[in-house]
Amino acid sequence: MTKEWNIAVLLRNEPISASYDIGKDGAPLEKRLVKDLLSAEVKAIEKSCSLPGAHVTTLAWGSEEPTELLKKSLALGADEAVWIGQADWPRDADVRVVAESLKPIAAEYDLLLLADTGSSTAGSALAAAVALALGAPSFEGVLDYTARESGILLKRKLEEGRRQEIFASLPLVLGLLPDSATTSYYTLAGKLTAAEKTIYSYPVSYRVLARKANISLARTAYWQKKPLRPQTKQIWQPDPTLSGGMRKRTLGGDGYRRDRAQIRKTNRRHLRRVRRTIAAVSFGGKRS
Repeated sequence: MTKEWNIAVLLRNEPISASYDIGKDGAPLEKRLVKDLLSAEVKAIEKSCSLPGAHVTTLAWGSEEPTELLKKSLALGADEAVWIGQADWPRDADVRVVAESLKPIAAEYDLLLLADTGSSTAGSALAAAVALALGAPSFEGVLDYTARESGILLKRKLEEGRRQEIFASLPLVLGLLPDSATTSYYTLAGKLTAAEKTIYSYPVSYRVLARKANISLARTAYWQKKPLRPQTKQIWQPDPTLSGGMRKRTLGGDGYRRDRAQIRKTNRRHLRRVRRTIAAVSFGGKRS
């Protein structure tokens, strides 16, 4: 009798490394980033679908439903796709909150797979947080695995090029390394099958999950949301140690006031020019 496997593949929904483009200021140009399935995630989906009697579900999370990403996972052979999140989810969600969101869903799966890029600690931290939340052992750097009747036979990559084989019982959390030979081909039959399948949503608030996981979130200060309004009127007062002339220069130097004496002097000059012009016109063009 063939054992039925309930396998979940966690999709990190991150931009692929080939789409990173650095601007002149050294920051990545976000408009050019392309989000797609990682090679390790493609490997996990195809490997899981090849197991006899396996039911594969892909899980993604975030503030927006990654429809295209989940559709691609369904086109590769996944049976179901689930999106976890709500509008209040940040861009870089805490791995502990992600693990808390997976508790009511991932507890029914025998095997949880996610990508282990090997170059960052994001995948390792997520695998450790999910394993801690579910109470299951986790293994990183997995090159390949083979299903047995009572567990999984793992092949891991260790430091200095060493290899290790481990037999572990279920449930398990595995971090798969990318395979250079893995190439995803979305066939027409797969795309048509994916169009008929439904993407299920599990709406849950990020702050509610953080409260359950006993994580304190950084709150935005009230003065950042709405500028403060002064309760008292600020009155400018010149420095009493300065002389009168220096005070006038100080008044004329800022952008709020001008030197009133200079304004009056300019007005007097303009008034004299007007009077001379009127006198010249009145007395036949003679100007005194």
